[in-house]
Amino acid sequence: ILLISLIRVGQAQVFIPVLSVKPNSPQIFRGETVTLTCRITRLSGPYYWYKDHYYSHSSAENYYTIKVGQSHKYRCFGFITRRSTPWSNEATLSVIERPKAALTLQPDGQIFSGQEVTFTCEIRGHADTEWTYNWYKDGGQIFYTVENSKHSFTPAESLTKYTCSGRRRNDSQTSETSNTVTLTVSEKPKPTVRVNPQSSVYTRDRVTLNCNLLSNGWTFLWYKDRVQVAEDTDTLHDTVSNAGETVY
Repeated sequence: ILLISLIRVGQAQVFIPVLSVKPNSPQIFRGETVTLTCRITRLSGPYYWYKDHYYSHSSAENYYTIKVGQSHKYRCFGFITRRSTPWSNEATLSVIERPKAALTLQPDGQIFSGQEVTFTCEIRGHADTEWTYNWYKDGGQIFYTVENSKHSFTPAESLTKYTCSGRRRNDSQTSETSNTVTLTVSEKPKPTVRVNPQSSVYTRDRVTLNCNLLSNGWTFLWYKDRVQVAEDTDTLHDTVSNAGETVY
C-alpha cells in the first residue's frame, strides 16, 4: 500500500505596519511635541524606527514621542516569528516656524475709569487658518479657547498686564504668546468753569465763561440749563436773557 501524505502549504499572512502621527497636520510648528505610533498586528515589540531612511532606534513601545525641530520623514517595521514585516507607510513631518500672536488695544491712548476698551488678538500670516484664543491677565488665564479674537470690557483696576495666544482649531497646535500690553487706568479729570464778570449781572448783559481742564487732548461741550448750546471751544460768550439763575 502506497501512503501519500498531502501537505497543505498556506500563504503566509503579511502584516503591514501602519504609521500614524498626532497631531495629524500637514504643517507642524517648530518645538511642537509629536507622537508617532506604529501599529503592527500580532507584534508586541520591539519596533524599529527609521528617520530619513536611516536607522534611528528600536523600542519596546509602539509609539515614539519627539519635539520637532526640523522636517523629517519616518518609517517603522518589526519582526513576527523572526520574519521582518514590510516597511510602514512614510510619515512626513513638515516643520514651520511657530507663529506669534499680536495683541493690540483700542483706544490706544490714555484710558479712564468707566471707559470700555477692546483687545484684539491676531495671528499674523495665518489668516486662512481657523483659531481659537486664550486670554491671560497678569499671567493667569481668564478665558480659554474662545472663538472671538476680540475681548471688550470695562477695566476696574490699573497696571494690569494682558497677553493672548492662539490655538489652531484643526489640531490644537498653539502659537507663541503675544506681546504684553499693560493697561493703565486713570481717573477722569474734572473741569472747572469760571465766569466773567463774577459780580451780579442783569438781563441783556454779556458774560464770558471759561472751561479749564488740567489735561490735554479734549474737546469741550457747553450746556445751559442742561441743553447743549456750543462745542469745540473752551470759551463761551452768552447774553443773559432771563432773570434768576442760569446753570452752565
